[in-house]
Amino acid sequence: MTPILFVTAAGDRGGAEVAMERIAGGLRAAGRFQPVMAVPDGSRLLSAWRDAGFDVVPTPPVRRLRSAMETWHVADAVASAVKTQNIALVYTHGVGAELHGGLGAWRAGGYGGAPMPVATIERLARDSEHDPSPVPQQIRRAHV
Repeated sequence: MTPILFVTAAGDRGGAEVAMERIAGGLRAAGRFQPVMAVPDGSRLLSAWRDAGFDVVPTPPVRRLRSAMETWHVADAVASAVKTQNIALVYTHGVGAELHGGLGAWRAGGYGGAPMPVATIERLARDSEHDPSPVPQQIRRAHV
């Protein structure tokens, strides 16, 4: 089975996490994919996903997305999971998860020597320069 890492920055179940759980459950039921859920350590969501039978990778909780060290620690946890579990795809949902999952995939050096594919639902870069976003302009431009 092909392992796919689902990354969230949330510790509680919200709309994005419900969507991730449904996608992961459907992939698992298809029998070709092995979802692995990367979720903040000690969170209710980690317990819920573990109880639902998903493989989980605990990541360090992030209190502030602007904290470079906290972000780097999560990226390291994601990179470690990518390497040790031979992850073929990193799936993120949300700005924080995209940052952590994207950096982690990059730090892991890709899959089998190839660049690590990262699928994301909410892009860090918005479609409009006038779209209010907490992400600074230079980061948005660099990400596109």
